[in-house]
Amino acid sequence: MPRNRHAAALTAASLMLLTTGFGLFSGASQASAAVAGCNGGSCVGHDPYTYGCPVTSTTTATYTSGAATVTLYNRYSSTCNSNWAEAVENSAAQQAGWGEDHSIFAMSSNQPNASALQKSCFPGPSNTGSSWEECNGTEYYGATGWPAWTDMVDGHHYTWALLSVWDRSHHFLKQIQANQ
Repeated sequence: MPRNRHAAALTAASLMLLTTGFGLFSGASQASAAVAGCNGGSCVGHDPYTYGCPVTSTTTATYTSGAATVTLYNRYSSTCNSNWAEAVENSAAQQAGWGEDHSIFAMSSNQPNASALQKSCFPGPSNTGSSWEECNGTEYYGATGWPAWTDMVDGHHYTWALLSVWDRSHHFLKQIQANQ
């Protein structure tokens, strides 16, 4: 492909991504809303990518030891009014045999009781539709399969994402948190 045609194709693809994937133009949120399969409470316990929820903001937390790094993301989709936790290990963390488990919680600020809590986790059940997913109590030691993410919680509420890091011998190393 000639260089200018390649550049034009990249520019067209970039514009399409910007207008549909990130909601930067006014029509994008309407188009994304039509594609998304849930909103707020109807997203709880469901997979964000299966339901077409684009990321519109993120908070992060990182743990690094030597060359090994794991990053936790608290993702939010304004289109779906939902949050989920996502984690990525770099290759050094994978080679070191790190394992992770991560969860995301949401709690309504006007209802500070257990019935107002929502939780999704990884590893654990996926796409259950449940507002309280019980984690399976094990860490994910995967050399592949990154990023790994939880199901969604209602983004109308304050959310906090937690990630616990374990070494290959299942010894706890660190817990990090990203809030939105």
